Amino acid sequence: MFPTFKHKPKQEYKSYICTICGYVYDEAKGCLESKVEAGTRWDDLTEDWECPHCDGGKEDFNAL
Repeated sequence: MFPTFKHKPKQEYKSYICTICGYVYDEAKGCLESKVEAGTRWDDLTEDWECPHCDGGKEDFNAL
């Protein structure tokens, strides 16, 4: 008899686009320019996080 393994569901990462400059924040990749680690969720970014290209705020991003 073989052991049964439960597969964990794949984590779905989201992306968000800056409406000012078009920069895309991808949760899976993070943001090297802002020293945000890969896998960091949008909701876990600080409220004062800014777009690394145009300094737009989180309120300037839309989910893709």
